Amino acid sequence: MEENASNALMIAAGVLISILIISLAVYLFNSSSDFAESYYAEIDSKTTQAFNNEFEIYNRDNVTIQDIVSLANFARDTNIKNEVENDKNNSVYIQVILYNGSKHLETMDREELYEFMEENTFIDNNPINGEQTFRCKEIEYDENTQRVNKIVFEKS
Repeated sequence: MEENASNALMIAAGVLISILIISLAVYLFNSSSDFAESYYAEIDSKTTQAFNNEFEIYNRDNVTIQDIVSLANFARDTNIKNEVENDKNNSVYIQVILYNGSKHLETMDREELYEFMEENTFIDNNPINGEQTFRCKEIEYDENTQRVNKIVFEKS
């Protein structure tokens, strides 16, 4: 009888050890998946911040027309790369706007931007008056992606 009790205790101990090993494996699996999720979230956050930095450097009062044209080229190229160049309602479409919405610079081709730059380089288009500067009026971020999707400039 003692032998049966001893075997029963050994079986019970084996079951408990098996349950502990399985529990430890499940815990380690969950921990590693949480780590991976946080790692990818951090990478996504850094990528978004790097993208936004491309626009936030223009959030100042002394922006030149050359800066704005460079930004418009970047926005247009990004829209084309993301295949949203004709979809202003898309969350990843980037708008570069001048004069309260009257000019969507990201829609202009390089030649139109060059002409626009020539017309707006100097105050009243006269070099004697000095270089025209602009100020960033607002930057908007998409609520889902947290990326810049609109930047608005006006004359200083």
